[in-house]
Amino acid sequence: MRLTTAGYAVHIVTDRFWYPQIQDDTRKWLSNRLIHVNSLVFARKTQKQSVARNLEIGWFIEDQRSNANLLSEVCRVLLIDQPYNQGLLAPDILRVETLQQAVNAVINDFIAGTTPANENLLRRSG
Repeated sequence: MRLTTAGYAVHIVTDRFWYPQIQDDTRKWLSNRLIHVNSLVFARKTQKQSVARNLEIGWFIEDQRSNANLLSEVCRVLLIDQPYNQGLLAPDILRVETLQQAVNAVINDFIAGTTPANENLLRRSG
């Protein structure tokens, strides 16, 4: 099941500033793979928490532990398990093995009705 089918708005918030054309390349990459999102936000690591707060994010899928800990203060966070993100996590962060497992967790929470009504947004970080 797609998140958009389950009623979620999907937004990508990513810290991609590695070279001048990366924003255009990222948009093309998403388009070429038929990945449809409501918005694509390029935000520095220090800005992600503010973006999540301003957009009233309900869920954030992240792969950086430090980002996850900061984001957990404003939204629910699913951390995709990687060797580089091991260590202490805020107690409400859920570690998942894959992106699909994260998506399933969001959908299951939505279906179960355990997610507050205003938590209907998902953000994927890169």
